[in-house]
Amino acid sequence: MTESPAAINFEVEEFTLEEVESDDIYGCGLAVWKPDSPDQPNFILVATLGEPVSMWMKIDGEIVRFEGLSAYPQEQPSTQFYQTFESLEGEIQVGLEGRFAEQRADVEAIAIEDGIVHIEQAGQEIEIPVIGVQGC
Repeated sequence: MTESPAAINFEVEEFTLEEVESDDIYGCGLAVWKPDSPDQPNFILVATLGEPVSMWMKIDGEIVRFEGLSAYPQEQPSTQFYQTFESLEGEIQVGLEGRFAEQRADVEAIAIEDGIVHIEQAGQEIEIPVIGVQGC
């Protein structure tokens, strides 16, 4: 994590799907976790695919729901992508950038490599390196 010159006064935590109290979280979507997570990773960010896009993160011990603002480009192997989200209260902005891996014919999902989650709240920013998956 990198920190701005001022001390960061919010914490981004890992979470499990069971902590999210929404039926919307299940189905096709996107999930990222820290590269050093165990075989059963705890997530940094989980988002739905389709319209509208919902996303969840755990910040300061609470699951926070976000809405998707933009995504470019959509799932294209070996390309960079960027997605932006904002908390429903408008106080937290999140950007997810990364690179999709080559698609495997035997899997209905595509891996996310070399990702970074940027979280900004009250002028302070945290960056977390991530890997993950998008698909059904």
